[in-house]
Amino acid sequence: MDRIFFIYLVIVVTGAFLLVDFIKDVNDDDVSMMTKEEKISKRDALYYKEDVIGDTILIIPKTMKYSKKKQILKRSPIFKEIIDSFPMFSEMEALTNEKILDEQLKKELLNIINDIQDKYLSGEIDSAKAKERLYTY
Repeated sequence: MDRIFFIYLVIVVTGAFLLVDFIKDVNDDDVSMMTKEEKISKRDALYYKEDVIGDTILIIPKTMKYSKKKQILKRSPIFKEIIDSFPMFSEMEALTNEKILDEQLKKELLNIINDIQDKYLSGEIDSAKAKERLYTY
């Protein structure tokens, strides 16, 4: 009886070990087969947090270079949400103030939004040029 139990235990432990090892190999393969965009997206996701009401916010360390901060912002779903809000400039400004916690990024983006608003409302640029200006800021 004890011998059968011991053999059964060895088989179960060996099976569990093989299953865990297989899952680890599959996970490693998934990571190695990620595209460059997927790797960047996964890395960028470290800077997205959820606030107390469930909104996604962008928190970037102050020590990071400004150019890198800007790249992360431009790839973020928050930036897409801001652009999708065009031409509701007050909503664009509210989203920027609420969802971007880096003061330098926030200040520059608000300046761009205000500049685009002035030019768009005065008729200097159309909506396509305004969105292009946002994308290339």
